[in-house]
Amino acid sequence: MLVATGLCHTDLICRDQHYPVPLPMVLGHEGPGVVPAIQS
Repeated sequence: MLVATGLCHTDLICRDQHYPVPLPMVLGHEGPGVVPAIQS
């Protein structure tokens, strides 16, 4: 289960259009979560 996402500096410069990319855009490339079970 994904519970959050992080933004890096590259994501922020894309958001602020310092690097011109089409918006809207899905930013964030890391995500902490919960592992409810491990199969062995």
